[in-house]
Amino acid sequence: MNLTSSLHQTHYRLARHYLRTLQQAQAAMQRGRAGAAAYGLSRFEQDWAQIKHWHDWLAAQADNPTSARLGIEFVLHGMDILTLRQHPQERAQWLEQALAAAQQLGDAAAECELWFRLSLAYFDMAVLDEAERCARQAAARAQQVNDRLHRGRADYALGCILEERGQYAAAQVCYRRSLTLFEKLRAQADLSAVLNGLGAVALYLGEFEQANAYFARHLAIAEALGRDADICRALLAAAEGLWSQEDFDGAERYARRAIDIARTLGYQRMLGAGLLALASYRVEQRDLEGACPPFEEGIQVARASGSERNVVHGLSSLGYTLFRLGQYGEALERLNEALTLARRAGQPRYIANALRHLASTHLALGDVDAARQELREGVLIAERLASPFQQARMLATAVMLWQRTGQVEQAAIWAGWLLAHADIDAPVLEPVFAALEAELGTPRYQRLLHEGEALTLDAALAQVRHALDTDMLL
Repeated sequence: MNLTSSLHQTHYRLARHYLRTLQQAQAAMQRGRAGAAAYGLSRFEQDWAQIKHWHDWLAAQADNPTSARLGIEFVLHGMDILTLRQHPQERAQWLEQALAAAQQLGDAAAECELWFRLSLAYFDMAVLDEAERCARQAAARAQQVNDRLHRGRADYALGCILEERGQYAAAQVCYRRSLTLFEKLRAQADLSAVLNGLGAVALYLGEFEQANAYFARHLAIAEALGRDADICRALLAAAEGLWSQEDFDGAERYARRAIDIARTLGYQRMLGAGLLALASYRVEQRDLEGACPPFEEGIQVARASGSERNVVHGLSSLGYTLFRLGQYGEALERLNEALTLARRAGQPRYIANALRHLASTHLALGDVDAARQELREGVLIAERLASPFQQARMLATAVMLWQRTGQVEQAAIWAGWLLAHADIDAPVLEPVFAALEAELGTPRYQRLLHEGEALTLDAALAQVRHALDTDMLL
């Protein structure tokens, strides 16, 4: 054996050693809570520089089949802990390198898993076209080798992407296909993830009872498995369910528990999401000043962890809160950044949220033309999404705009639908309703409210769109 070969063998043994370290850290993290998880994470942090160094050494030796195989194992056997701790850009780079090695070795099983994980990494970065490409590659490879688990995982990834694009019916089809497969395979960890997706879609479509059933099942599975990262995700989903039932105290308790777990795990993506959820519940309880610090921290954490979705959501929500506080200049700054990022990522529901809040802020500043244009685009998106949640909020913004421009009778009719069918943004709308009643007189106002109660939401929003399209709003 020559010196070069001997040195290579020494390096290879060191790489194997740090692969075992990574495996042991992940196993400890997965075994249970508190002490075991803390030990696993401490072991990972202590040796992370060496783990990364020897992974990179293996990637540089990818022409050697033995090194290529070990490089794949670094990614596959450390997947859970790496997902918690790596920035998605670095995670995508490691996955791409491992995928190239798997293709070189003809390892179909590894290819299926790596395509799926790449899809999730790009999804976290809001690079939706690339996420979809990877998910479809995962589906095709799984179909070729009759890998039912990864067919289900590919459908789950596609469901996430379709949900993010506002294609809710198509997302439900993908989620339900994966649900069926996971139930047959008794793949509990995968099952909990797809229940989260189904619950999120149901919540956005206004199917609150169904959403809460999905969330409760997700939390029960996560608790039974005892994996803190999944418990964290399940708690935040269940908190959203409690929020839909206006149990804001319960939602905040769940969010705080999720935040504590995320801080312990160093799970930055979920920490950002938990902070933003906590801030949102404070807004609902009218604690606007108290909401700003967790919004700011949540946005900061989301930026650092590469979670573009949380950045957009946080900026839009903070912008709305600043509007409520009368800090209009700062509100516009946050909302315009949210809109820019959401447009770049192709996220229609976040585009709609930002447009709605921008319209409200511009109305407060007296810029009716800007508010009109923002509302028009928002209404078109809300109609395309077919989400009662988004449609009702666009109608509320229309009531504000029509009242501001003197179209008080029509504003009162739409207010009738809102008062009868939706509980939306009372602190903002209550002064608008009071102004309408003062301008119209109580008897006339009540008659117009009654007329609006008979409308459907689709019909009311179509009236708004028609008026905006035909310049009926002066």
